[in-house]
Amino acid sequence: MTRLSTTRAAATRLPATRLPATRTAESGYYFAVISDSHNGGMSYAGADANEAHKTGKLPVALADMKAKGVSFVVHTGDLTGNITDGGEPAAIAAVKVVMDAGGVPYYTAAGNHEHFENYNDTMSYTDTFGASHSSFIFNDDRFIIADNSKEWSGASGDFLDTAYTSAQLSAGTANRNQFLFWHIPYFADAADAPADSGGTKWIVGQYNSDNKSACATVMAQAVSAGNVRGIFSGHIHNYWHWYESGLDCHLTGGGGQWYFHEGGDLNDGFYHYLLVRVAGDGTVHVRPVAV
Repeated sequence: MTRLSTTRAAATRLPATRLPATRTAESGYYFAVISDSHNGGMSYAGADANEAHKTGKLPVALADMKAKGVSFVVHTGDLTGNITDGGEPAAIAAVKVVMDAGGVPYYTAAGNHEHFENYNDTMSYTDTFGASHSSFIFNDDRFIIADNSKEWSGASGDFLDTAYTSAQLSAGTANRNQFLFWHIPYFADAADAPADSGGTKWIVGQYNSDNKSACATVMAQAVSAGNVRGIFSGHIHNYWHWYESGLDCHLTGGGGQWYFHEGGDLNDGFYHYLLVRVAGDGTVHVRPVAV
């Protein structure tokens, strides 16, 4: 595993100038990835008292993305707050207002906090944002959003909808590039994953082996596809970069929830999103942008 620097100096805010307005096959395009904004700074009926401790970084990040002219943003989950209010209709409605007002086209993945009352219920999320797994094509690149957020459901089964995700990866071999998004980071070997101050590693398979098996199946297919250029997750409130079976993986959990409580390997976090440039020749460049 290769860890890149997570210091703030490595994530200096980019100038808020607009990126090239004309994106041709030669110039490429930009997209953004953000995660774990957790209703930060939002007021709504029934909001958890802990909301006061969260930052309103999501609208700030969206404004920065808009100023830079990104084509779209993918939010990889935990749009909503703590267990007491996560997944509730009011919480999800509040974050949708912010996303809609951001002026940047967006796609979302479900996080564990999008589950209401029990870890099998994402009804409020799907009623608001649509299916928890989806895909789209942009400039001949395929973007696949999977749902591995039911790590704590206590049930068994294929939470990831492996058949759908696998079918998308198979179809995507005809595209130039593929990108995969899900909420919880996958590490084949837990020893490679970052730990918090208590030694806990908040990764796929921590509580549910079925979830890890499903993700492992998808990862193996992603390797075989040969054109998966990035796998993006959130859940852990920090930035981490590593290679999994040769695949370029990014953990981006700095969208607004506090980061400093992680400790351990994760005591140098910063609020951020990822700016991704897909060049005209298809090469991919990723960097965190502090907000």
